Amino acid sequence: MRISMFGVIILFMISCQEKKEIGTIDHLNGYWQIEMAEVPDVVVKNYKGGLKLDYIEISPDSTGIRKKVKLSLMGKMKTTPNQEEIKLLEKEGDLIIFCKTPYSEWTESVLHLSSDSLVISNQDDKKYYYSKYDIDQLNETGTQ
Repeated sequence: MRISMFGVIILFMISCQEKKEIGTIDHLNGYWQIEMAEVPDVVVKNYKGGLKLDYIEISPDSTGIRKKVKLSLMGKMKTTPNQEEIKLLEKEGDLIIFCKTPYSEWTESVLHLSSDSLVISNQDDKKYYYSKYDIDQLNETGTQ
């Protein structure tokens, strides 16, 4: 009886754990606009109205790049000359991004990924919330 009760308690604890919602890796491809960042023990920083985007391109072998893109007030896009090399790895149900530049290497964990939202946590426990940026909407306005 005690063993079955113990088993029920363990199952309940496992089912209450927060589950990460990870969509297909293909959802990462495209332009992402940062909405806000959460820093432990600090006030949340909002990025509303920001004109900076992250462009992510992942190939079928789970390698790719991430670049910073700036939008001008006229709607023109300018990419920075620097880019990060990234490699994705699925580990125990988690999606890990290995990032590398000529100056540094680090890892990030994908906490949530869908076709229109992304949440990433870095090694310092900072969480970054992104929304997909609709590049077609920019092209439709005729400002590019």
